[in-house]
Amino acid sequence: MGKIILLLLAISGLAFATCTSPCIVSAVAGCNNFGGCTATTSSVNTTGATLITVALSVFNQVCFGNTTVTDNKSNTYTRQTANPQSGVASSCIYRCNPCTVGTGHTISASGSAVGLMMVAFSSTRLTPDPLDQQASASSVGNATTLQQGNITPTATNEILLSVIANCSAAFDGNLGINSSYTFVGINNSGAGCQIGTAYIQETNIVAKNPTWTDSTLGATTLVSVGASYFATSANRHKVASN
Repeated sequence: MGKIILLLLAISGLAFATCTSPCIVSAVAGCNNFGGCTATTSSVNTTGATLITVALSVFNQVCFGNTTVTDNKSNTYTRQTANPQSGVASSCIYRCNPCTVGTGHTISASGSAVGLMMVAFSSTRLTPDPLDQQASASSVGNATTLQQGNITPTATNEILLSVIANCSAAFDGNLGINSSYTFVGINNSGAGCQIGTAYIQETNIVAKNPTWTDSTLGATTLVSVGASYFATSANRHKVASN
């Protein structure tokens, strides 16, 4: 039944996201003006979050110098360096740490037909910067699957985030990821560019290179970006595999 509901939501053009520990909350937004627009999430409660990640998909331009991320709590968001591009699709991740969090929290992103997915996590390191590793990949021509690129965390219990994006076709309920990542959701509503995210809290120091697949997606150019973040302590949270 859950898979049927997921598929119906996607076919209806709705954006959706879910969250389980160590994820505190997630939210999506999008806008479809290819000349530039701002997408803003609905109001969410980020209480308890130590890290806020904001993944973007952007039309026909790299994230660097062409996108901004802000919120209504005056936080500063730093764009990570990984910035894959293929065809008209580009993607990147912004992060805020430490952040002012709480109820009524909205996050906005500006860019060309931007799609946005925010995921807030608990139990990440506050100082120094929790970012550990990054990876990215882009398809050569049209594709329906794409590996993110290899990440090997340098400590146990790190949170690994993976993002898939395109600007040509809507993801649906058949979008999936392997390597025991927990699927958060997709945004294919109101955005010129589509985006999906997933994560895992990896208890071991092992290489992770997950593959994203959408069996019903019409062939399109895909981009993927990933990152890992240090945790504050071991065994505080356990993430169940899919």
